[in-house]
Parts: sequence; structure tokens; C-alpha cells
Amino acid sequence: MITVCKFGPAYGLPTASPYGLKLETWLRMSDIPYDTEVVTRTVNSPKQTIPYIREDGELLADTGFIIEHLIEQYGDRLDARLSPQQRAIGHMARRTLEESLTRVLAWTRWMTDENWPVTREQAFGKIPEQYRDKIATVAREGFEEVMRRSGIGRHSQSEIQSLGLADIRAIETLLGGQPYLLGDEPAGVDASGFGVLAQYILTPLECAVSDYARASDTLSQYVSRMKARFFPEYVSAVQ
Repeated sequence: MITVCKFGPAYGLPTASPYGLKLETWLRMSDIPYDTEVVTRTVNSPKQTIPYIREDGELLADTGFIIEHLIEQYGDRLDARLSPQQRAIGHMARRTLEESLTRVLAWTRWMTDENWPVTREQAFGKIPEQYRDKIATVAREGFEEVMRRSGIGRHSQSEIQSLGLADIRAIETLLGGQPYLLGDEPAGVDASGFGVLAQYILTPLECAVSDYARASDTLSQYVSRMKARFFPEYVSAVQ
């Protein structure tokens, strides 16, 4: 049995991590049984990242490599039918979602004053009150430095939102009138699509990218469709 070690449920979703939600979505889409274990520390992860999986005593980290490993074991149940061109489009869309939109999401949650109180409570709310402020402040300062070194933290808030808006409009255009990113049936890239877009649409995030995504019938209906099909048991914090 595969055990997904992940951050816990939040905002009416299985996890507030876009990568964790991507992995669980991919497993459900592929009809691969799994269970979950909530973790908060990265010490046991092979790459000091969350999520990671445990299978037959072996630990694997990074959702991209985890999925590659599982495809080797179970076969490619989602993308075997795709043409080379569709695979290329899916690859580029996945990179846009996971590398660009996810960085905008992380910066917005942690570094904007309007969203930090919600993030602080979600991430540090269970820490004893006498330690909470100090730990949260140190963590936020460290995160700010990581964002600055990665490049995105050197931009203004409006510039960061403009980057996110360009990305999310591209995803909206790719969807067009299709039910899923590459056509009538979900493909592997839709795990990334739901994993990231649900964080913008179904969580209490205040930013221009979320406003645009929620107002877009194409994007909001896509997220609702994915959630109803693969996570019907969860009630979202934002309707």
C-alpha cells in the first residue's frame, strides 16, 4: 500500500499544498489505492520536502519523480492515449502551473499582509501561543529570503500578480470549451491543474489572480468538475 505523507486538510481541501493535492488527484484519477499520513516536519523526507510517499519501506519524494515511479509500476493509465503533440502541450502547461503559478501562490499566501493572517493560523495555529509569534515571524523571514533568491521576491506585489494573471489566462485559453485541459477526458496534467487552480479558487485567498479565476466560468467550472469527480466528499471553504 502507498502511504502519502502530506500536510493535513485545509480550507475544505485534502491539503493546502498544490503538490500534495496534485499527487492525491493523480492517484485517484489512476485508480491506485493509497492511504495518507499527516506530517508537519520534513526530517523524514528524502529531499526534505512534503509530500513524499512510503511504499514497502521505501521513501520517495518530489511528486514528479513519484509519479514517474508509479507509472513504471502500474502503467500510464492517463496519458498513454495522448499524441506526442498533446504530451508536449501537457508538459508546458504543467510547468506553467507547477513552477510559475505555484510560486505566485506561495508568495501571495506568505508575503501579503491581507493573506498572512490566514496562512499564519493555518501553518502555525497549533503551536503553543507563547511560541507562536516568534516561530511564525522567523519562518516568514526565512521564506521571504527564499523568494528573493528565487527571483520572484524582487518584484513588486502588482508585478507578481501580473505574472500570475498572464499564466492563468494562458491556462484558461488552453481549456477553452473543453472539459479538461487536453480534451474530453482527464489527463495527467489535470492533476496539476486541479492541484494549483483549486488553491486559487476554493481557498480564502485574496489577490488579483484569485479574483480573475473565480470570475472565469471556464476556470471555476473546471475546478468544480474535477472536485466533484475526484473529491466529492470535501466541502470547500469558498463556494
